[in-house]
Amino acid sequence: MHLLVRAARNRSAGGETLFERCPKWPKAGRYGIQVPAKRGLYEQRTAKVSVRFGEVAVRRPAGADKALPAQLTLRVVDVREENPQRDLR
Repeated sequence: MHLLVRAARNRSAGGETLFERCPKWPKAGRYGIQVPAKRGLYEQRTAKVSVRFGEVAVRRPAGADKALPAQLTLRVVDVREENPQRDLR
């Protein structure tokens, strides 16, 4: 099964959190992404992003059904803007 999701919570991932682990992986590439203008917030620009990937094991949420596995191994693709621009406001 393949499933693509956006991480909404900084889950525990084997002694550190998901958001702490991902930036430690080596960069697999850098890309420019066109970001359209949003009136009053920011002008059109090219965002420079870095891409990393790796595997993490996350624990089952505390309130989840105990019949579910205690942990789940996930493959993560981490895409982050290198120097995010601040809003115009």
